[in-house]
Amino acid sequence: DMPALNKDLKYTGTYYDASVHEPERLALDVLKDGLAAAQGTGSGASARAVNYVEAAGTRDGGVVLRDRETGEDFVFTADVVVNASGPWTDLTNQAFGGETKFMGGTKGSHIVVQNDELLEATKGRELFFENNDGRIVLIYPLKGRVLIGTTDIDADPSQPAVCTEEEVDYFFGLVKHVFPQIALDRDHIVYRYSGIRPLPRHEDTAPGFVSRDYRIVDTPIAGLPGTTVLSLVGGKWTT
Repeated sequence: DMPALNKDLKYTGTYYDASVHEPERLALDVLKDGLAAAQGTGSGASARAVNYVEAAGTRDGGVVLRDRETGEDFVFTADVVVNASGPWTDLTNQAFGGETKFMGGTKGSHIVVQNDELLEATKGRELFFENNDGRIVLIYPLKGRVLIGTTDIDADPSQPAVCTEEEVDYFFGLVKHVFPQIALDRDHIVYRYSGIRPLPRHEDTAPGFVSRDYRIVDTPIAGLPGTTVLSLVGGKWTT
């Protein structure tokens, strides 16, 4: 019932689980659960949520937190510090004065296109398949448009991640792999975005074959002698 599919395809399968259309809501649920479990109120609360605050160093045995909006620094002490800053884990430890080489993040980009023919061709289904280069890629109908992704390229976490023109060409090629008769061009792009996966350092392993599992590493930090610092390495969730 998908007449636009490449006629050379021999097999397809359909499954119905694992669909999470708004994964950011999971992050908000975790945040709200933490706040609901807190004891006390105001500055005496055992859990508080802050935005635009970064760990900028250590001082007096505590973590220096910096308010990015005002520039104000203040020291926060805790028995345990969990460094869960994703692909920037090593940069956070470096800000603490520690040298770690845990991470080997890879860049993943996506584009969102407005193309009614492509949207109709999906028949409301995500297409999840192996591209010519062996990578698993996707074509995903999303709120009246189509999301196309993704790439897997070694990335420097100290630099902004951006979707390049070469990646756009890659996306057009993977669509043609499945729907050879549908024409896509840059005028159809309404949005493009890019991020870095928090993958562990992987040396010679090709990015697409690096484990998405995670581990927790006890991380000695000289500036926090009375604090247990735990680094979360790897792990991700996806739609």
